Amino acid sequence: MGEEKARGYFVQTADIVFPDWEQHKPIDTVNELKCSPDDEHFEYDGGGYCIRNLNDSLFGKISGAVIRNVNIRDSFIHSEEYRDFGFIVCAVYNYRYETEDGKRYETGETVIKHCTVSHSAIYAEHPEQETTTEPIEYVTAPVVVPPDVVEYDEEGNIIEPTEPAAAPEPTKTGEFAIGAITGLGGQIEDCYVTDFGIYANLEDYILYAGGISGKPANVVDSCVYFFSAQATSSTPEA
Repeated sequence: MGEEKARGYFVQTADIVFPDWEQHKPIDTVNELKCSPDDEHFEYDGGGYCIRNLNDSLFGKISGAVIRNVNIRDSFIHSEEYRDFGFIVCAVYNYRYETEDGKRYETGETVIKHCTVSHSAIYAEHPEQETTTEPIEYVTAPVVVPPDVVEYDEEGNIIEPTEPAAAPEPTKTGEFAIGAITGLGGQIEDCYVTDFGIYANLEDYILYAGGISGKPANVVDSCVYFFSAQATSSTPEA
């Protein structure tokens, strides 16, 4: 599914436990639809079974899909990559396209329902800066006191110096969304999250964080129990 990109109908028939040494790569759906919408439809039914020890999002960027009955347990994502994060889906996107016979279609909203995430966490941070082991020699420059500079106006009066303007607030370089079910987007229905935590050390970025989703399209009949978020970014949004 990861190599060919996801299309078609899949049913999970047993619990899945990822080994500690295996790095999961999020699965994307087909992002260029060239024929009938039915040929590119994607649906994943977890069958109510569990997926444990997941170290990255199950799905990456998806569109026009249905994901149901997926249960994520005892999983942990630790990443230095800046992107949207969710244990079920990173980001949902929708678009229109036109077939060769001139018909126009829309992918429609991705529906995620009857899914759960529990006893799991997402940790996103800046990569550590490389440090040198060579000794650093510090050189102290002599203190130079500039002379007072006095300015006069046209009438010979002294112009009082003005306070320098305050430095502008630093602008954020981007924004990301983090949640248990999805990071960004998705029609989320009848989903449950318990014991889920987010820690993000992304000072240069705007962060949207939520127990269900960072920035969902819509959430219906879903709930969160025992959720915590800590960030060195903008104030997290639940």
